[in-house]
Amino acid sequence: MLIYNTTYVLSEEDLACFLVWVRENMMPAVHADGALSNGRLARILSHSREEGYRFCLQFNVADSATLHKWILRQGRQMEAEQSKIFGDRIMAFATLMEVVE
Repeated sequence: MLIYNTTYVLSEEDLACFLVWVRENMMPAVHADGALSNGRLARILSHSREEGYRFCLQFNVADSATLHKWILRQGRQMEAEQSKIFGDRIMAFATLMEVVE
């Protein structure tokens, strides 16, 4: 089992819109596709001294081949939608992790 994690860095002015977009658009669309599961959004607290907010959005995925197909089928579309809404005001980077225990 793998975890596909995307970390987002955003300003306070984008916070409310970002949360609505993730909860009402991104998570339902990803879950409807079926390739990724158990989506969860968490606020990162370890960088609280720095300005802005940091969140991680995580989904379980069976293997890297399934993830690659999802990225080609839907992931790039989600990224384009995010860029259209937020422009360069939100920074995002993805990490693929393997569940050990």
